Amino acid sequence: MILSIQRISKSYNTNTTKALDNVSIDLTAGVHALLCLKYVKKTVALIFIVLLVGCTSTDIREDSYIEGKDFQFMYDSQQDTLMAESKDGYYFFSGLFLYYVNKASMSPIILCNRPNCMHEEEVDSEKIPYCNAFVPRPNYLTVYEENIYMLSQLSPRDLELIKMSLDGTNRKSIFSYVTGVSTGILHRGIYYYATLSWDSNQKSVYSLNSVNINKLHVKPKVLHTGTFNNGTFNALNCRGNNLFFDEVELNETGLIQKNYRLDLLENKLHSIIEDKKDMLLGGKVIFKDKIHYSLWEVYSNGAPIRSEFWVSDLNGNNISSDKDTKLKSPLVDLEYFYLNDLDAAYSGIPQSAMGLTILDSNFNELDFVKLGQFKSSTVLPGGSKHLFVQVEVEDKFQVYYVNKDEFGSHNVQLKLLFEIDADKRFPAVIMDIPKK
Repeated sequence: MILSIQRISKSYNTNTTKALDNVSIDLTAGVHALLCLKYVKKTVALIFIVLLVGCTSTDIREDSYIEGKDFQFMYDSQQDTLMAESKDGYYFFSGLFLYYVNKASMSPIILCNRPNCMHEEEVDSEKIPYCNAFVPRPNYLTVYEENIYMLSQLSPRDLELIKMSLDGTNRKSIFSYVTGVSTGILHRGIYYYATLSWDSNQKSVYSLNSVNINKLHVKPKVLHTGTFNNGTFNALNCRGNNLFFDEVELNETGLIQKNYRLDLLENKLHSIIEDKKDMLLGGKVIFKDKIHYSLWEVYSNGAPIRSEFWVSDLNGNNISSDKDTKLKSPLVDLEYFYLNDLDAAYSGIPQSAMGLTILDSNFNELDFVKLGQFKSSTVLPGGSKHLFVQVEVEDKFQVYYVNKDEFGSHNVQLKLLFEIDADKRFPAVIMDIPKK
């Protein structure tokens, strides 16, 4: 067998239940019937069916965030910053290695229990893939119902969805692809993903699909098929019973965008955010049942000339001007709205003064986190306890965190969570990956 050594670079494709309504069954009217034994089995069976139907219906139709079941949008940055949250901790990738952080201690450990494993310190290219924390080209990470799910990309056409226990054991591939995947997310047991390939005429062939992770033997369902000659689907985002996504194409005239909302209950597709001549969608977040988005007019080199900020309902209607965002990038979690300063060259803000403005649900300013000390950073709003900032400083990769209970104190502190030499994140490895 011929083995080849390949350096895996970081330039890979990256691109919520109302509480169950109280089911009360009045048995008073059926007392006499229950005294008759021949009706007992039928009555019990009927009660059981009512309970089952009530549970299932409530679970499917709930339109608010369900912890442990829904797409973790607060960790989605549309970049190579993979992070997820469980009840007790956080998971994140440092390059090709998976780490775990317990919420109580906030001390990261690499998710490998292999004896004598050197993990990212290993220099033998043949041994690196045997580290239990090693994942070839990860481009998706989430936690769903007490399990970790990851998408690993061995090659542009060789991808697999991996499931494993929260402690890093019981790792197995549960779904693989016969064509390339541009993006994918897991929400309420359904994996939504976009495929992308090219035909003999070099025209892109792409579709939005879904598969039930508990019924992987059933053929995936095609939800929508793309129409652009050189297009793709991206920016998948699930909220309650809605799936939002974009369709984009880059051609000789520039960038073309379409924005959609798919009603998952009625299976109806709606076009949202109407195109505006010579302006591009610069960013879009969903907060408290509203869509906040920006439209940018740009120079040919991509630098913005001017911007407009708008807010609408989830259907893209009732549009009004959103003047408070200014030249900032909006981010959201379940409770807070954040405004992240854009590049200083575009915003006019000195580098040293740049940072993250924290607003409450009524858009009142609570606090500010300085980020100007970093040339670049990625903010992950996170869950109820912590916010995270990932940065690359010289030859180091660092992860910082903020305690959200400090919001409003005007003394928010960035605390270093993790640091590693940048060259240890993407080692040269033998691409004959062992099955785990």
